Amino acid sequence: NLPGATVQLTIRPTINKIEEMTFRCPLFWTIGQIKQFISMTHKNGKDYLRPEKNSIFFGGKIWEDDVPISKVLAGVKNSLK
Repeated sequence: NLPGATVQLTIRPTINKIEEMTFRCPLFWTIGQIKQFISMTHKNGKDYLRPEKNSIFFGGKIWEDDVPISKVLAGVKNSLK
């Protein structure tokens, strides 16, 4: 990873009444840090998106809190040229 590299994420909650959230985060953040960020900044974070109650699904897998987002996205190819 490049120092200071970030990625834009769009989080789509499985509860239909909760809006999706798009934000940038450093590639070194872990899933746990992302969940904490969502709970603190999403308007429904305190009610529905508490980190201890939620999971991050990507690529058909539930990711553990200690995994860095760079590892989760390792197989994703960048579409920018």
